[in-house]
Amino acid sequence: MTTVYYIKDAPRVTTKTITKTVHYYDMDMNELAPDFTDTAVITQSIDAATGEATYTTTDDILAGNPNPAIKGYTVYIEWEDATTDQKVTFDSKDIDTYTAYLKDAPTKTTKTITKTVHYVDADGNQLAPDFTDTAVITKSVDAATDQATFSSKDDQLAGQANPTFKGYTVIQNDPEAAATQTATFDANDVAYTIVYAKDEAKTTTKTITKTVHYVDEAGNQVAPDFTDTVTITESTDPVTGAVSYSPEFATLGFQVTPTITGYTVVNAPAEVSVTQTVSYDTASQTYTVTYKKRCIRHYNDAKWKRWGNNNA
Repeated sequence: MTTVYYIKDAPRVTTKTITKTVHYYDMDMNELAPDFTDTAVITQSIDAATGEATYTTTDDILAGNPNPAIKGYTVYIEWEDATTDQKVTFDSKDIDTYTAYLKDAPTKTTKTITKTVHYVDADGNQLAPDFTDTAVITKSVDAATDQATFSSKDDQLAGQANPTFKGYTVIQNDPEAAATQTATFDANDVAYTIVYAKDEAKTTTKTITKTVHYVDEAGNQVAPDFTDTVTITESTDPVTGAVSYSPEFATLGFQVTPTITGYTVVNAPAEVSVTQTVSYDTASQTYTVTYKKRCIRHYNDAKWKRWGNNNA
């Protein structure tokens, strides 16, 4: 009798790797971070005789991964299987999922830069309202990259020509005050002061003279003239036009009418022997004192003889 022995065929073994992949995208499907992956390896053994399948594995869990924090982004779409564990079998398929992030809004800062021009006199008194102009600039900082961009509807600080003021002249000027400047976000407010000096007053000096002549009836000088003078200055304010005088009033003097031997005063105006108060508008004054020659009689024996003036 012969015995036949059979050796059982080895089982058919298949090893399968199941992969879980999580992508991290922005809303335009741009990659923001490296993919997260995890794998499970399961071995299937099919009995050669019975066809029964058995499975072995060292890890049948596809792990989840907490969504990474990405600067400047906030999770917007999150699939549950991206962050949770899944138990898989030999028949499970690969898992491909993603988390979508929405970019955070930029940080915006708006800054107003002001240009001010003051107009003052030499004592710091304001002569006209200040000129002002502003530039408004917005700084946007990207939430992800920290890159700054700037925008402005008007980044120009205008200037204006220095105003003119009656009776004043600029003595301290800054060309930047009247020029236009381009402002930046980092620029500081700017201020300029234009200083004006008041013009000199317009002055006119006038001399007023009092003159007294001393003459005989024929107009011949019998004594030196008397004269006295005063000086008055008229000042016109260049701004207001107001007129002032220095001094406001002055006095013209006098002298006592001289006594001249052989002569008698026959005409002497009252003003000759008194002081006179005058102002800028007073005209020079001229007076004449007239003398008459006196007659001198001498007795000569028999009769008087007249000497000198035959009209005596």
